[in-house]
Amino acid sequence: MGDRLGGGNLQRLALIRDTNGQLRVFVPPPGRVDELHVSVGSTVAVGQSIATLLPQSLVDLFVGEDVDLTPTPWTADFLPLPVHDPTDGSSPSKSVLHPAYRHRLLGVALDVHLDDAGNLVSLGEFAQGFGQVVDGRLVAREAPISRVWFDVPGDNLVAQRTRPFRSSINKGAGAVPFSDKGERIIEGENGIYWFTNGGGFVSPKPDAHNHSRIFRFDSTGTDSAATPDDDRICAYHVPEDHNGVVGILPANGRIWFTESRTGGNPAISSFDPDTLPCSTYLDYATDDDVYEPDGFSYCSQPFAPGCITRLDLPANAKFPAHLALDPSSPPGQTVLWYTAYFGTAIGRLTYDLATGAVAHTVYPNTKSDLERAFFFGSGPWQIRVDDQFVYFSEWWDAELVRFEKSRADDPTCQQRDSDGVNPCMDELHLTVTDDMRAHSIDLRGDRLYFTMHSQKGGGPGHFGYVHVSDWRTGVVYTDMNEELVAPDRLAVGPASPAGISVNANGDVALADFLRRQVVHLRAR
Repeated sequence: MGDRLGGGNLQRLALIRDTNGQLRVFVPPPGRVDELHVSVGSTVAVGQSIATLLPQSLVDLFVGEDVDLTPTPWTADFLPLPVHDPTDGSSPSKSVLHPAYRHRLLGVALDVHLDDAGNLVSLGEFAQGFGQVVDGRLVAREAPISRVWFDVPGDNLVAQRTRPFRSSINKGAGAVPFSDKGERIIEGENGIYWFTNGGGFVSPKPDAHNHSRIFRFDSTGTDSAATPDDDRICAYHVPEDHNGVVGILPANGRIWFTESRTGGNPAISSFDPDTLPCSTYLDYATDDDVYEPDGFSYCSQPFAPGCITRLDLPANAKFPAHLALDPSSPPGQTVLWYTAYFGTAIGRLTYDLATGAVAHTVYPNTKSDLERAFFFGSGPWQIRVDDQFVYFSEWWDAELVRFEKSRADDPTCQQRDSDGVNPCMDELHLTVTDDMRAHSIDLRGDRLYFTMHSQKGGGPGHFGYVHVSDWRTGVVYTDMNEELVAPDRLAVGPASPAGISVNANGDVALADFLRRQVVHLRAR
């Protein structure tokens, strides 16, 4: 996306290079999209506005392969929203807006999971729990945490939560009871949901603890009214400190998760939930209770029962983020693919269930030339896998990338060439606006769905999909900013879809980050 200046108003242009080396300019006024063909470096009149394109040297940095995204009103593929507040019990056959949970320990909507039966859950950053849609309402499921008695003025004692985490909200200056990294919620077997609290994004001093926890929620269980916390939620403490847990994946009887470990050795870890008991009420006020809990230790022998196996990753797999199971895993093996956010790479981990042998391969992506990616790299984030390709989003480059699995053992795919390019990566650029990012993806059939939003609230975000069969065409849905918003969220900020989940029916759930709402769209 580029900027348009006209009459003092800043608007957005989508710039995409076509096969002839020209740029196509998509100008989205209210209710329609105009397309103009222009040469690089020229100036084009659009109504009373002027769109000045970037010079050649800068355009080359921003514009990737051509992707033809057809602007489409979301109502073309999804049912209309009710005009009234859906929490009053409106018809479940309609699409609905769920204002995200607002609580002192529950934060902004970041991830969602929508199953084929229409059950919807969401997870937020700066949170200590998750949201679940029940009878049309998004209700908070607060994760239990231990409490300790503290003296207060007046010789009173009050129970306050222990504080396992540091937070970027206060720049890590003090411990807090909520996690910055509420990055992933996913459904496992038998109605069990798994979600992460990975601590804070900050890297505080060594004596400032910043722990991580993994939670299970049994949706088939019962919460006793006689207990203060939700009995259906139980926590697994991740050993040691500064683990930075991000992604989580149930696969072949084990729970796998990433330890980004900023400043330490990155790792992918796992445990058998049938042999590792959860222990929700660790007292984070004392180090002994945290560092020596029963069961919560790393295995001395990999994949032993009753402990957590940590598999250190190669040094070039910095900040492992999200995980995906390869559906083509050979019998007796678990093949996982993951993104390395700071490593500007993806990786493959193969685990042999019989022998316990583990193999690692890292595939660096094409080096980014964008100024905003100078320090972090292109930022590979969400990941999905089918029988042929690995797909992932790049946060800083605002791109979708696919990697052909049949070339996974080709040495040329495991390094960049002299120009900083991985010849085995096929990239699609979605936008050219500095402030727009490609966040999450989900894969259903021939469609790779994506979200893109402005982290700083500089403009409305979008969602859409690319056809994986041709990897050059797709749809971007319009009118999300004006229409897909609950009345009490309209003034909060622009649409900023982050997490996305698509079920087998074609229904779509979106976590609208800045507006703190969850959107559930039902396919026509």
